[in-house]
Amino acid sequence: MKKSEDGRNYAKGQVATPHGFVLVYSEKGERSYTYLRFIWNGIEYYRGIAKSYSQLYLVTLARRYAEEIVIKSEQSNARNIMEQAKIESRVKELDANLELTSGEIFDAVCGEFGLNITSLESELGCKCPFALVGYLSECETGNHEY
Repeated sequence: MKKSEDGRNYAKGQVATPHGFVLVYSEKGERSYTYLRFIWNGIEYYRGIAKSYSQLYLVTLARRYAEEIVIKSEQSNARNIMEQAKIESRVKELDANLELTSGEIFDAVCGEFGLNITSLESELGCKCPFALVGYLSECETGNHEY
């Protein structure tokens, strides 16, 4: 750890991981803390810990943090792909029922899957269930609020 001009002990830097760089900062003192910052798929992730760590352990912590974010992101993407397939299947199933309008199918699918009808209708400009399926398939990262 380094010592600042005002006497604080700290360590800071960038840790290279297989997934990108993690910015780290750790300070030891009356209020010890550590910050980790990592960007993955255009999203900044941040973790604060109420404890300080040595430079060597910060490297380990940063690598674990990046790996954790990547794994959670991949699991989320897999769930979203499965959910999109279920939504598309349900839209086709309801479309086979000639008594339902597109708006009714849209409302039913959004309700069944807990999607925000108002936000999606605003984003799509309509209540078309097929536009919904196309929109969801374009949302590859799964980080959209619907």
